[in-house]
Amino acid sequence: MFQNSKWVVEDGKLIHDWERAKAATAFKKRLYDEGIVDKDYLTDKAGQKAQQDWVNGKLGMWGGQTGGPGWLQVYESLKKNNPSAEVIVIPLPKGPYGQFSPVINNPVQLTAMVNAQAQSPEAIMKYVDFISSAFVNKDKAKEVAYASDFRMLFSPVLEGKCGRYEETLNLDNKAEKEYYDLLQLANEAYLTPERPIADITNPEHMPTLPQDLQLISTNTDKVINDLWIKAIVSGPSYTPEQAMAEAKSTWDQAGGKQVDDWYAKWYAENKDTALLKDKLYEFK
Repeated sequence: MFQNSKWVVEDGKLIHDWERAKAATAFKKRLYDEGIVDKDYLTDKAGQKAQQDWVNGKLGMWGGQTGGPGWLQVYESLKKNNPSAEVIVIPLPKGPYGQFSPVINNPVQLTAMVNAQAQSPEAIMKYVDFISSAFVNKDKAKEVAYASDFRMLFSPVLEGKCGRYEETLNLDNKAEKEYYDLLQLANEAYLTPERPIADITNPEHMPTLPQDLQLISTNTDKVINDLWIKAIVSGPSYTPEQAMAEAKSTWDQAGGKQVDDWYAKWYAENKDTALLKDKLYEFK
């Protein structure tokens, strides 16, 4: 909602932005102070309590996911507990920095690697050729343990409509038909370049930092995140402004400028060829 993704593009340059983080923290602090969110949200590490509260009718809004049988089961549990419950999909609200969507699934991913010490790379490629070949007898494929490997080279984006989870749903089943309709609404709300993801690309396509710079980033991430959390839960005694000042100081003292400069240089040199977010929407 606030494009709080650390690095953003402004005036054609990739910069480390702090104002968005402060704005997001101030908004979260308001929700927390006014009792709009669960005061114990920090202990709900995996989000299971929030999910159960939504399923049991204790929450009116839940940031879940769409697609896959697991999420259908969540929806079915909700309807079982409250058959009259009505669910809608909403775009993320517009914020001061624009309107965005949640991170989308990566349409281009690494599927496998060959170990440099492999004794027979040729044999490996013969195996890849085999699992990439057409299976005449699909029932036979269910009998062999290696059948799950077929998914390794499977990319839904290349399968078009047939590769989408929603196309496997039974539309004669009331709950599955309702869930199918929700998935269509989700696609309309979240798969549009008019409301792109907040990051410059899917996180999996960000370049890998050199080891020394990665150490700087890793060592400061939790410290800085804890400062933002402190601002959210501390009432008037610790403000988002104080958190930002301390976070910036922590980052600078740890050598964070080296990280910022590295990313800025990478972006300047690769922005025309890298798989950035505008290209991700070409795969939808």
